[in-house]
Amino acid sequence: NYGFVFTGVSRALTHELVRHRAGFAYSQRSQRFVDESDGRFVVPPALSEEREGTEEARALLGDALRSASSSYGELVTALEETLPKDMFTDWRDRRKAIRQAARAVLPNATETKIFTTANVRSWRHFIEMRGAIFADWEIRSLALEVLDLLQKEAPLLFGDFQISDLPDGTRIAVPEYSKV
Repeated sequence: NYGFVFTGVSRALTHELVRHRAGFAYSQRSQRFVDESDGRFVVPPALSEEREGTEEARALLGDALRSASSSYGELVTALEETLPKDMFTDWRDRRKAIRQAARAVLPNATETKIFTTANVRSWRHFIEMRGAIFADWEIRSLALEVLDLLQKEAPLLFGDFQISDLPDGTRIAVPEYSKV
């Protein structure tokens, strides 16, 4: 088994990551317990500053993220003022209810953290699927980072993956010995 703490990743990435069930275990940061008022966002790789011609799209994304963050704060404030305290036996339950309602406006670009553990077979499958050319750019980048680390840690188990650079600046990984 190998475990990783992934930080600075989007909720969109973790929604895809947790679809890998067999051999995996997860523990993700909770939006019910953690106040997202000062939350950060992950810019999708297609809109990174290195890509020419994406200025207008990045501006649109920035406006949308600022609006979502503002709406989250306004919802928290409105619910703190209006949600009756006597509905809850504990103040923590009220706080969770407020945050779980307010998180409805947060986008998939919201930054999160997740601890992920998996066995070798599962990591190989993950890297093969998410390191492929058809995978989302953000999770593909993560899969290649995991592969880089695992090839150093366990070259006999992960050394058969061939890494290639693509014209768009991303990389892919293809195993010599595919289980899929």
